[in-house]
Amino acid sequence: MPHCKGTYFAALRAFVRECFGDEGLERFLSVLEKEDRDTVATAVSIDWVDMGIRLRATRELELTFGKGDDSLLSEFGRFEAQRDLSTTQRVFLRLANPGYAIQKAGQYWRRFYDWGELSVERPSKTQVVATLKESVVADAHYCTQFMAYLTRVFELVGAKDVVVKHTKCRARGHGNCVFEGSWRG
Repeated sequence: MPHCKGTYFAALRAFVRECFGDEGLERFLSVLEKEDRDTVATAVSIDWVDMGIRLRATRELELTFGKGDDSLLSEFGRFEAQRDLSTTQRVFLRLANPGYAIQKAGQYWRRFYDWGELSVERPSKTQVVATLKESVVADAHYCTQFMAYLTRVFELVGAKDVVVKHTKCRARGHGNCVFEGSWRG
């Protein structure tokens, strides 16, 4: 199974705690299988963790606290982006075109995942097309969260009127996941 960095799990715990309190975190952990529960409860940023645990935890987050429309996963994706980009990084990235921030995300992909490649093209100054190639993940919940993450990254680096569309998805039978973003400067 592929792996991801433990930063996801630190963000997940912080999000659940912030939104649902310590009781909510205990409730969330209690519905997970033992191996997943132990990992979700203890993973630290530098750990490489089985991607299957991340996917199951994401689905369980939606099942436990969501409304069935994935809006909670979008909220979590935005939260995770906010947490990942430090104030210093945001200031630096605001000096460049917002598309540059997504290009950097593509370059950093392998620091957080041991699978796939995030390829970024820039058709214009206010557009990007990010293609997740060679992905071993075909999970609509993952894509919902990632799309919200990308949207929030754009906003954090100064883009206005951001629109990110998930135009192709492995979970819907496409070969790659494609995310198309546009914004006003």
